[in-house]
Amino acid sequence: MFLTLGNAYHGDTIGAISLGGIERFQKPYKKLLFSTLHAHSSYCYRCPNGYTRDKCLSDCMKDFEQLAFDNAGRIAGIVVEPGLQAAGGMITQPPGYLAKLHDISVTIGAFFIADESSVGFGRSGALFASQQQGVIPDFLCLANSLTGGYLPLAATLTTDKVYKAFLNTPDEERSFYHGDPYTGNPLAAAAALATLDVLESEGVLEALPAKITRLERELERLGQFRCVGEVRQYGLAAGIELVADPEAKTPYPPDERRGMRVCLAARTQGVFIGAIGDIIVLMPPLTITEDEIKLLVDAVVEAIGDVCGRNGETDEGQA
Repeated sequence: MFLTLGNAYHGDTIGAISLGGIERFQKPYKKLLFSTLHAHSSYCYRCPNGYTRDKCLSDCMKDFEQLAFDNAGRIAGIVVEPGLQAAGGMITQPPGYLAKLHDISVTIGAFFIADESSVGFGRSGALFASQQQGVIPDFLCLANSLTGGYLPLAATLTTDKVYKAFLNTPDEERSFYHGDPYTGNPLAAAAALATLDVLESEGVLEALPAKITRLERELERLGQFRCVGEVRQYGLAAGIELVADPEAKTPYPPDERRGMRVCLAARTQGVFIGAIGDIIVLMPPLTITEDEIKLLVDAVVEAIGDVCGRNGETDEGQA
């Protein structure tokens, strides 16, 4: 059995969906999924237990520890998206959160599996989010940015200890025979090598701290909107949650599709962004310049104003 987080997304195969914690992804396949344990995620803005952000590592982590220790003998691995649950709603984790989860996995003797499909290769501000937080996972899952988004390619890294468990002579029959017809696709591998070369030769990682700081500063302008319930930033990524009532954190009616309308409004200014429901997603390329970061947020500010109104008043006539 695996222990994962609520609001998690780990892929679209039956096994990956089983690990996930997003109901709308799981619902069509409920009868096919295997059983997993789900703990609360760090979605502090809408915490089901009412915990505040400053209590996440103490109060919320107690729930995770209890679940882990109560099922220690049955848990093979703890699976987590380090730092940011992207598809789950751009949910960020407080400092020390990942390290605490890793400590629990060590204590109960379970593998620690870091899914860095979204945050690997610089998104966090470091090459790997796990590395940034001083955690060495037993398995590191990589995808997306490995090829700069040009071609589909994924990789799973593991420790020498795990590798040696399958290293044997033919008569021992301990080899890991599972493979894929498309493994080692030469074109995708070439794109990955080129991407890694750019990361190193053009100093992409070294330039990220200034860009992350600039994005943080530009996002402060969103405080002018009453409809912006929370802005969550992780490295060079951010989620902007739109709400109808910020005091009650009341969502907009789904049929109003505010998030999609903001994206369409930004497109008229030449900026393409996405949304998860009414959570606006900003995940710009790591090569974006500081001037382009301002341009990005300028467009978001205008779009939110057009769709949700300025000075706390909703403008229903524009989209």
